[in-house]
Amino acid sequence: MGLKATLTSLVVFGSALACGFGATEPDVQEDIVGVWTWISSTGGIAGMTRTPATEGFTQTLRIAANGEVELFRDGVSQRRTRYTFFVGPEGSSSNLAYDEPLFDFDSAIVGVTPGDTLVLIDPCCDGFQRRWGR
Repeated sequence: MGLKATLTSLVVFGSALACGFGATEPDVQEDIVGVWTWISSTGGIAGMTRTPATEGFTQTLRIAANGEVELFRDGVSQRRTRYTFFVGPEGSSSNLAYDEPLFDFDSAIVGVTPGDTLVLIDPCCDGFQRRWGR
């Protein structure tokens, strides 16, 4: 992905964040519960896009209402931990904090877009934006 495409993606995603992904925050907390299938991950310092096809494996994320999250790779559990949902300063974003790091970080900005797409964003400027579908 080139610099122009990366910047465009950031602007579009920033707009989604500013609009709260089209849902109120209690809705986001409820909407994230379920089983999600990995669609793609975009970002990193090189601005790359990874998909199940490019990486050669699938991932599934199970987010339970009881505060547990579990990551599966090709159907095998890779990591299970507890999460806490919280809102950033002055309602800036919905977030998940993990008891143990998931995807190398202990938190993520989270949102659900129309069409049942879960978006998890690493809390780092050159981190990844991970997209998941139901």
